Amino acid sequence: MKKSLLLALSAVTLALSGQAQAGTAAQNFNVTATLTSKCQAKSLSGPVAFGAYTAFGSATNTAPTATIVFECSRGLAPSGAALDNASGTLQGVHFTLALDSSTAGTLSTAGAAATASTGATADERTYVVTGTMASGQPGDVNDATTSVQRTLTVTY
Repeated sequence: MKKSLLLALSAVTLALSGQAQAGTAAQNFNVTATLTSKCQAKSLSGPVAFGAYTAFGSATNTAPTATIVFECSRGLAPSGAALDNASGTLQGVHFTLALDSSTAGTLSTAGAAATASTGATADERTYVVTGTMASGQPGDVNDATTSVQRTLTVTY
């Protein structure tokens, strides 16, 4: 009886050891995503500040420029940019604004910061806004407006 039990256990052990061999199986699968690309305002270097204007002055005041940088999805080229209003009045003195057409939408990735998670950089688009005030304007001491807000909209 001991002999037949021992033989039976040996047979079970042999049968199980044949089934316990390691193996592998593989299956390919797809990983997908749909990107919604965009541009967003990143930085602004100062206001368009005209400084002091002397009433009835003979020289035209040209303002320093303001540089606005938008960061965009890589490879996304904005199709246009526009100011919401290219003129206005400050203390009774009329001014005009314009986008510098020689630099409008200039691509520069040199200053683009890499994202922490991927290391990828955005495309940076630079826009320069210039302003002028014509000479000979009297101004208005009753106009307390010393600042107006304008918006640059980038279309992509």
